[in-house]
Amino acid sequence: RKADIFGFTAVTDCAGVDASLMDPRASWADKDAYDRTANVLWQQFKDNFERFLDVADDDVRQLVLGD
Repeated sequence: RKADIFGFTAVTDCAGVDASLMDPRASWADKDAYDRTANVLWQQFKDNFERFLDVADDDVRQLVLGD
């Protein structure tokens, strides 16, 4: 499945791992709280990434910043 906020592809099953652990959002009782927290984390990641713009290639810059 594609992680909506982060944009990466995540596995949905893994031998020996309970399927309920493969979707972090599903483990939160309050889905809106998960979404808010994920958005904050993503913004923090992007803010931190700006320190590395001079060494990031165009593909990575596009992936993170959407420029």
